[in-house]
Amino acid sequence: LLLMVSVSTNITQGEVMASIEESAILKDPAMLAQVEAAWPSGEIRLEDGGRRIAVVFPAEKFADTNMGFSEKVSPSDTQRERFQEQFALIDWLFDLGGDSPSESGPPEEPEGDLITP
Repeated sequence: LLLMVSVSTNITQGEVMASIEESAILKDPAMLAQVEAAWPSGEIRLEDGGRRIAVVFPAEKFADTNMGFSEKVSPSDTQRERFQEQFALIDWLFDLGGDSPSESGPPEEPEGDLITP
């Protein structure tokens, strides 16, 4: 389960936590405390009863409107880092990389050449 929370919408930490608690996605008070501690600009990866749950504050860190939708756009180093973070997060959620939350570190560089226009 991936929860991406936008902080640019003037939502408060209390509102986010109330919503998560109300949904019963997490019941363990220790896990709720970890999510709360990640506010406002963190990412937390949890395993709960065989489920993998990732909470990302802020969701905006994965949105880059400067990137555009053209094949002629050449991503900056920062954009490439964000892409790698996203792919690593998806790999972790679906256990494609085999990492546990404590073992996940910075994403590895992709093999092969990157194609740029």
